[in-house]
Amino acid sequence: MGLKGNLSTVNLADVFQVLSHGNSTGLLCIRAPDGQRFVEVQNGTISTVARSAGHALLGDLLLSRGLLDDAGLQRALAEQKRSGRLLGQILVDLCLVRREDLERALQFQIEEEICDLFLLEAGDFEFLANAKLDESKALGGGFWRLRLPAGTFLLEAARRQDEWREMIRRIPSQARLFRLRAEAENLLDGGGGLSSEGAILIALVRNHRTVEAMVQKGCLGRLTTNQLLVEL
Repeated sequence: MGLKGNLSTVNLADVFQVLSHGNSTGLLCIRAPDGQRFVEVQNGTISTVARSAGHALLGDLLLSRGLLDDAGLQRALAEQKRSGRLLGQILVDLCLVRREDLERALQFQIEEEICDLFLLEAGDFEFLANAKLDESKALGGGFWRLRLPAGTFLLEAARRQDEWREMIRRIPSQARLFRLRAEAENLLDGGGGLSSEGAILIALVRNHRTVEAMVQKGCLGRLTTNQLLVEL
């Protein structure tokens, strides 16, 4: 099925509904200002996603959710370097992460990437029937493909759009840098009074990351990251 257009004139929700209702299989390619985005579709369901630049790493995703510690990640990365196998497969084989936890983490990140697409105001898109995403680009290294109904994301994306309009009044650019106030520095050094998400974010601010870099490295989600920055 040939499907192409521009997001300035075509509603992205309509695109996903067409693909879902048609039980389509292929690759949706979207040209965004920061590079290409990809959504792989199998029989009308979303299986995996990717970006050409600035994508979240599987290790960071699992660390942020408390499913893996740094020692375990380094062990798995060493095995990946030795064997060349996919990181996700290694983590499961070494019993460092349960398969169901890994799947939930991937589903979370796929939802974040899909909701991110709905923030684009323009961009050419094209659906390539029967095409597949290269495993080296796929989220989590393409360890396995999920089968996620598009409808589960559309309602959440619509809800976030309303919240996002308010958020961009507070943080108008994702390229912005933040600086820690003295009380935030004290919280980080003392380790008290902070949620795990807050600790991740303050550490990233301290490392002089842009908001966009914090979104990708922290793996907390764009809306959550921006909301926490406003609260901090």
